[in-house]
Amino acid sequence: AVLATGTVVERRHGTEFALGHVYGTWWFVGLWALVAVLLVWMAVKTKMWKRLSVFVIHLSILLILLGALLTKLTGWHGEITLRPGVTMRGELPFTLTLDAFEVVNYPGTHKPMDFVSHIVVGDASGEEEVTISMNHILKRQHYRFYQADYDAKGNSILSVSRDPRGIGV
Repeated sequence: AVLATGTVVERRHGTEFALGHVYGTWWFVGLWALVAVLLVWMAVKTKMWKRLSVFVIHLSILLILLGALLTKLTGWHGEITLRPGVTMRGELPFTLTLDAFEVVNYPGTHKPMDFVSHIVVGDASGEEEVTISMNHILKRQHYRFYQADYDAKGNSILSVSRDPRGIGV
């Protein structure tokens, strides 16, 4: 019920609002901790390790919750806007330059099927051309770049996250 409510809140008010008022709150983390404690309690009480397949499923849920906790404690999430031809210099250990942005429509319609950013990534070893789209993320040095949006000026808006510990788990 809480996850369903969080999804509705996110849909109506946006991801940042939902992160700040639902998913990132102390009581939401407390609910995950309660689920983890109940899973361990149930595993011990029912001697679940005797039924290996059920035990592995419950253990995997605990592992997912551990990854979520690590993400909460050590992860970082933000958003950047790339302008065509302008190199982004910031806190990243590499540069990003938007070469071109395109909206790919469904054939015969004006409905967007995909948003595609053609980007040049540069660092000390050189430059590399990469493509980021709605279903193709860029992974670089524990950073993940997702195609989030675009604006009328041809700028590409990327969602950025850095979470080496949580994703690793």
